[in-house]
Amino acid sequence: DGVQKLDSPAFGLDKMIGYTRAEPPVWTAWLKVRVRAMVKAGDVLQVELEVAPSEPGQYALVEDPRPTGFERVRDERDYPIEGQEPGVGADHVERRADRTAFFFGRLDGPETVRYLLRPELPGTVRLLPAAAELMYRPAVQGRSGSLRLEVTP
Repeated sequence: DGVQKLDSPAFGLDKMIGYTRAEPPVWTAWLKVRVRAMVKAGDVLQVELEVAPSEPGQYALVEDPRPTGFERVRDERDYPIEGQEPGVGADHVERRADRTAFFFGRLDGPETVRYLLRPELPGTVRLLPAAAELMYRPAVQGRSGSLRLEVTP
């Protein structure tokens, strides 16, 4: 399907974007985008990161850079994701100006985390790869592929 999945002895990390135009948003019908897609400025996008460590580890960090021209959705409770609170799975989530960071005290197996973004400016945008690492063993790391979105007015 064109996705560059990480093949690392440490982590498998996959990044997907989803969107729905239903009002109110219906995330059971969201469309997964893995390589290239066209979305409208103002659409609410769901970012999904799937982390799959090859062995259990402590103190894992998963970071996803925020693309230029995108704003995070400040109150994600307005856009519920059916069956999951945003960021669930992580022990702590930090929504920073330039990235979203998920912290795990222990990562025993595959985990999926999600958060919401909104594109504000039209144009072609490359979403940089997400990164995962064990915080006290930074040599144990992995990266996802990148994505490309065309944001229309």
